Amino acid sequence: MSSTDNIEREIRSSIRRLRDAIKDNVKTLDNYVQLIFLLLMFLVEYRYSQKEHDGALSRLKCYFEEAKRKYGNDSEFLFFLGYLIPIAECYFDIDDVSDAYQMLERAMLASPENILYKWAYYSSLNPDSKKVHILEKMLVTQPNLGLNWLKSKGMLGVYIIGMIEKSSLGELP
Repeated sequence: MSSTDNIEREIRSSIRRLRDAIKDNVKTLDNYVQLIFLLLMFLVEYRYSQKEHDGALSRLKCYFEEAKRKYGNDSEFLFFLGYLIPIAECYFDIDDVSDAYQMLERAMLASPENILYKWAYYSSLNPDSKKVHILEKMLVTQPNLGLNWLKSKGMLGVYIIGMIEKSSLGELP
């Protein structure tokens, strides 16, 4: 069994666990954001039947709308979804990726001291700018500015940390 198969199995298991938690009325921001991320990764990265695709897409849209109604003005929600939506905005029924960038801007303006939110917003505008590289260096060399917090966010946090680290090393296209 390949590591890809193991990761896919872990994602499927985590999706079930988080979906059950939300069904059991544990409707936390973390549960919603994690579930949305896992469903998005499942849709984007793995092979599945049309029925699995349609089910995952339906759940993604449903949980996104629920979370948006409940947490739409929360800077953490705005940060995570503003970062995730451009991966495949069509899955969120968003026609213009600038809506996601506005979410990142709102998160940054609501928490102007948050280096991570600044990095996400400015990297959405121009990932190769000097300002973005300075923010990445700060995040990588001073993990208490955001990376330590991201570590507590499960696979989503690990994903974003990986993107920051790769970008800081010039490994992203």
